[in-house]
Amino acid sequence: MRMREIASIVAATFVCALPLQASIEIDTLSLWDGVKKVGGVGEPNSAYFGQSFVALDERATSLSFLLDGLDDVENGFTDSADFHVLITPLASSGDHPDFDSILFESETYSTTLDTGYELFTIDLDVQMQPGQSYMWVLDAFVAFDGERGAAAIAATYDRYADGEFRFRNLGDPPGSSNRLDHDDFEWSLAQPPQPIGDPIPSVDAAFSMNFVPEPASGAILFLLTLSIRRRKGRWLTSFTVR
Repeated sequence: MRMREIASIVAATFVCALPLQASIEIDTLSLWDGVKKVGGVGEPNSAYFGQSFVALDERATSLSFLLDGLDDVENGFTDSADFHVLITPLASSGDHPDFDSILFESETYSTTLDTGYELFTIDLDVQMQPGQSYMWVLDAFVAFDGERGAAAIAATYDRYADGEFRFRNLGDPPGSSNRLDHDDFEWSLAQPPQPIGDPIPSVDAAFSMNFVPEPASGAILFLLTLSIRRRKGRWLTSFTVR
């Protein structure tokens, strides 16, 4: 067997032996008590729900949350809640997303009426700076179609210290048709009813979000190079990971 073939086999063995990327997770979804919620995102008014968070690693790979479609025929809510999922940096003020720098936007998702809470899991591949603040947003405004439809999101109190839940109402009908006009001032904090004298808890969406590191110094499987040199009549094999 020629040295080049041997070197190729050694390289393939080395690649297969590389450790898998370890996933780390923000998880308040498992802490949800089955009761707490904030509602509801959708038409005709609550255009955006947002949850800020701090990135745990270099790439976000999934996001999960629970929504309960509002079935309220008496008040005209007969449609599903339709929305896109966005991920953006957190604005420097810390109280709304930066719609000028959207990192991810999903297709349209819809709730199902009269089925209780539904788990939505969004596959992601979003590069991030560990330790930096971002916001994931349920954008119902982009899917407004003139039919009343809204959904509550499962929530937790005082369970996540590195972010907070905020929302943006536009009025009925909305005053602007441009998303970029909707991140220009402070979004509202959700404040659940509390007995007089109790501290107001911090409200967060019940969610889970997974992160992984980027492969060492870039995509290692693609940047592993094999160089074979012949020096002084001998084959020398070297592997370079860039």
